[in-house]
Amino acid sequence: MIIGQSFVLYSRLHFVVWDKRIPRFVLCMIITNIFLLLVPTTVLTYGSNFSSSQKFLGGYIIMEKIEIIGVSIQEIIISGLYIYGTREMLKFNLEGENGSILLQLVGINFVFILMDIGLIATQYSNLFTYQTTLKGLIYSIKLKLEFFVLGKLVRIANRRGGKPEPQDISEFVDTVQVTSDITHADNPNPSMRQHPPPPHMCPEDVSIAVFEHSDRNNMLEGDTSLSSTSRVTGQSSVPSLLVLRQAKPPNLAETGFHVQPFDDITGSNVLLRLVGLDSNLSSNQEKAREITQALGGLPLALNQIGGFITQRKCPLQEFLALYERNAAKIDSRKTGFNEYEHTLSTVWEMSFSKLSGDSCTLLNVLAFLEPDAIDEAILVEGSKLPNWDEEFDFLSDEMDLGDAEAALLQAALIDKSTDDAVLSIHRLVQAAVTRRLTKGDQSKYFDAAVRIVTCGFPNTWREDVGHQFKTWAKCEKYLPHVNQLVNQAKRYNIYSLTAQLYGELLLQCSWYLYEREWYNVARDFISTALETFEDKTTLAFASAVDLSGLIDLDMNNPSSALIPFNTALEIRQKLALTIRLRADTRIDNTYSNMSSLLLRMGKPDEAEDIMRKCPALKDFTDESFINTGNTRYVGNMVLLSRIRLAQGSLDDAMRLASKALTFRQKLHGNRLKTCDSLYDVADMLVRQGCVSSAIELLKQLVAISETLTEAEGQLARASYKLSVLYDENGRPTDSQACKSRAIALKDKLRPELKDGLFEESEFMKLCPFMLW
Repeated sequence: MIIGQSFVLYSRLHFVVWDKRIPRFVLCMIITNIFLLLVPTTVLTYGSNFSSSQKFLGGYIIMEKIEIIGVSIQEIIISGLYIYGTREMLKFNLEGENGSILLQLVGINFVFILMDIGLIATQYSNLFTYQTTLKGLIYSIKLKLEFFVLGKLVRIANRRGGKPEPQDISEFVDTVQVTSDITHADNPNPSMRQHPPPPHMCPEDVSIAVFEHSDRNNMLEGDTSLSSTSRVTGQSSVPSLLVLRQAKPPNLAETGFHVQPFDDITGSNVLLRLVGLDSNLSSNQEKAREITQALGGLPLALNQIGGFITQRKCPLQEFLALYERNAAKIDSRKTGFNEYEHTLSTVWEMSFSKLSGDSCTLLNVLAFLEPDAIDEAILVEGSKLPNWDEEFDFLSDEMDLGDAEAALLQAALIDKSTDDAVLSIHRLVQAAVTRRLTKGDQSKYFDAAVRIVTCGFPNTWREDVGHQFKTWAKCEKYLPHVNQLVNQAKRYNIYSLTAQLYGELLLQCSWYLYEREWYNVARDFISTALETFEDKTTLAFASAVDLSGLIDLDMNNPSSALIPFNTALEIRQKLALTIRLRADTRIDNTYSNMSSLLLRMGKPDEAEDIMRKCPALKDFTDESFINTGNTRYVGNMVLLSRIRLAQGSLDDAMRLASKALTFRQKLHGNRLKTCDSLYDVADMLVRQGCVSSAIELLKQLVAISETLTEAEGQLARASYKLSVLYDENGRPTDSQACKSRAIALKDKLRPELKDGLFEESEFMKLCPFMLW
């Protein structure tokens, strides 16, 4: 009977201890004790009752004490395992009946341990009469308690067959779409194994269960335990976290859940629970969120990485750097929290092995494009370039392209929006695809992606020296793909076989970034372009060098800009006969530059005369500046407002400056040119006596410039202006704070001005004279 009760406890142990080795160890321990304890005790019991020999009675007394100790230790071990397993499950912050049952389980196992200790105490106190009575009573009570609590534990596990209400369905699951999980790959083994779901997952909580190897339609149809829950599609055989739903799909071979990855918050909470860290600490949340973002929220990835972190006791803050250096090795390690035999690497490899032809080529190309928004139109447009290899001919045929996509969709390697034909591929899939390519194939498919993006990216820099404002919308659509190409080339050290084409694509993108005032990104792109160009004598290379100088000039580094300007001039002089720029644009820019120089020389009237000769501004009305939509011409409007100010026409200057500010706010948002116009308008408001309004504009300028690393000069100038205005309006504390900030920034940006006077002219030197 005693050993039999251990079997009762063993029979439900797998519900709280998921490591299969532990229940196997317990079973071996019980069977061993049967032969070591139960068999000798039984023989001695019958011998002492049916034989007159005192040897049996003496042996029985000794063996009974040994048996009590052995069995008690055995049950204490099993109870300890229940307590440990239940404690791990309670980390999931269970509420309601489930949490209560698990707490009861912990309490009752503590009671079992106390009972076993009590039996040992009475046995060795030679209280045979009491021990004989208590032994039957205690084991009777224990058996009833075991059936009571363990029966409830079984019901928790079986609730996956229940019918949750619609509100119990987690928000991160799309219950409408019916395609397989992106983490799934086909398993060549048609056998189907079922693991009991974790007992804490039921309709009253977040209902998550693990399903795997659902390869055959009849297996799914015949599984009555899944009759009212969601099923994995017949094509999918890798386990995934699925949220239960109420309705039964009409055909399980064709339907199933589209399991969305966890969002950042949910994924980070899951990861923290997996590794056993406090999810309430902001530092843990931040690091877990970064890891979740890097893994794209994939449940299988989070499980495997959580196991790796726990196994290695790796600090969260050190994991991402380790993963970036050793992603392939970590993805191939089996370190998850369950007995599922596949790792991330084997999941991808099984799916890749089933691909061939066009689908394989398409997947290799998609690995180098922005994963979240690959418009099918980009692929079609890119196929129009001449001299494609035959391998890429399918891109120009909508049926062949559709067939290639269908194969990838079937393998759950990509997803596709039915609304706008936009493809998406998970970043981990991209990484797995890229890593398995040879260096030669990496260059081949990288260059194919470059050709596709180049075909669609606006190429106006050849015609009008940049100023792609008319094509900004299209530039914005293609920019993420260019950024992904740059990142992939750096991450995998990919060498482009079409360096000139890649360099010109980076140049086109850099012009757009420059015009949108994303100077730091533009600088990185143009630096990469200059390194990429093999021929340093082309107009494209000269344009790239010139653009690097323009970026330095806008960021108020004229001395740094002079070197690239001279280099670009030397190249263009050698190519003077082949340069074909739009004449009117070239003349317009020349007149604008001359007008700006004359104003800076203190000659506003001559500056106006030169500006009037500009063909595009011949009628000289406000509309002639605004209607072009060209940021360069709005820069001319700013210049004219400053000319009017220098001429003493304050109202005209304010009108022009205000319209320019409105245009820049609408087109550029909170960027450098907007800051420049805010200062102009604030300065004119002060001249008009509207000091309060001027202060509000300057505070707005400060708030914007604090978010821009390249706007420290604007921040220093605005702080100076605020300091003066606060001082004049009787706010000495605010004035001193602004003054200290202005001086500190000036000393940082221009150390040679450290001993200069605290006056506006000194702070004007921290900003470029004109931002076109």
